[in-house]
Amino acid sequence: NSDRITKAYTPTISGTAEAGSRVELYDGSIVVAEVQAGGDGKWSITPGSALVNGLHTLTVKATDAAGNVSLKSSDLVVTVDTQAAAAAPSVVLATDSGASATDKITKVSTLTVSGIESGASWEYSLDAGTNWNTGAGSTITGITGDGAKSVTLRQTDAAGNTSAASSAYAFTLDTQVPTLSSNTPLDNATNVNKSADLTLTFSENIALGSGNITLKALDGATDVVINVASHSNQLSISGNTLTINPSSDLVGDKQYAVQIDSAAITDSAGNAYAGISNTAALNFTVYNSPAGQASISLGSLGKLIAPIQVEGNWYYFYDRSGDGFANDYITFNALATNLGTTASAITESNRTFTLNGVTVKLPTYGGPVGADGKLASNGYKNGTTYSALGNDATPNSNTTYDDLLAIWDAKNGTGTGTGAFGVPAGWGDFYYWSATPSASGHASVGLGNGYVRDGTALNDGYVAFQVL
Repeated sequence: NSDRITKAYTPTISGTAEAGSRVELYDGSIVVAEVQAGGDGKWSITPGSALVNGLHTLTVKATDAAGNVSLKSSDLVVTVDTQAAAAAPSVVLATDSGASATDKITKVSTLTVSGIESGASWEYSLDAGTNWNTGAGSTITGITGDGAKSVTLRQTDAAGNTSAASSAYAFTLDTQVPTLSSNTPLDNATNVNKSADLTLTFSENIALGSGNITLKALDGATDVVINVASHSNQLSISGNTLTINPSSDLVGDKQYAVQIDSAAITDSAGNAYAGISNTAALNFTVYNSPAGQASISLGSLGKLIAPIQVEGNWYYFYDRSGDGFANDYITFNALATNLGTTASAITESNRTFTLNGVTVKLPTYGGPVGADGKLASNGYKNGTTYSALGNDATPNSNTTYDDLLAIWDAKNGTGTGTGAFGVPAGWGDFYYWSATPSASGHASVGLGNGYVRDGTALNDGYVAFQVL
């Protein structure tokens, strides 16, 4: 009220003069209004027409009843400004913390305000303009509570003109550190495959920070130390899950503990996982796989014989009787019983079992399944003996060839012709059970002809296992 800047285009001017005198208001040399002073000499006057925007030099003269005219008053310089503030201020995060400096996910709630006119005041709203808070300086501080935030600003210039509200600036405040929700293998797990990936699932999406992730050997093997900044594809992240894939296999029959530096894993806002510094929180024992041996004893459960390696995976014929010959038929129900489960519980995602300490995996048949996850249809599959297309021109290249059909394809190889058989040496020529469900039970694959059929609980079949 003292800066003589106003948005009123007919500002009210007041003062004192001789009681009853006539007071004239001048804008420069032009009389813009007159009024008679009261009995106490006080007067108040408003220009008769609007003053234009800009500077105005206002003066008054008083004329008493006898016609005596006073000297002109001292100048009152007034600025009339009826124009709205040019624009609302702008706002950005002072620190967009975390792996990305542009995702607007931060653990720091301070915002920087710019575009404030000289002499203007400004306000901000956190609820789309319902309530306004007075701003100070060029920052906004004190925003609390994790979650989505929205900030709107406006400013009022020195004349009192208020800008339109800015567009909402949205960001996410996250001050919570990520925690470990689950892990594979479990703590104190045994029979962990030496080449298996380790997965750690956290309470929120994560990113790599700095420092090391160590698989510390507890009984004589060499520690596996992975620097998160130069991990050479040994680490990968998908959302809230970290996968650890060491560049070489772990040592069988050895125990390892997972250790994570306190800054190695962060969330999107840069909050660091506390890490694991001891050797008791998450440890496991590596299984010494017998894969590749000519024959694997399963004790009272028989043997695994006649190995074949397909794309790095070892498959064996299940010699249930243990007589060394590939001639043991079994129903799927009986197979499930031997595996310690039920037929309906075996699926493409639940097909790994332990037989007398040996970790095995029941193969899938490959190829299409229906929306229900079951065998889509009986018939020959492309690339198998009796199909119209004959052999796959590049063995093992067809991504639908998984396990049993991959075994068939690897056995036949390129150019063997449509009369070839896909049965590996020492394996029986008949249908082999798969973990893939079918309408009546589980799909089975004829390795002699590549035909896939819907197998019932009463059907007999051979069994092949992948040894992990």
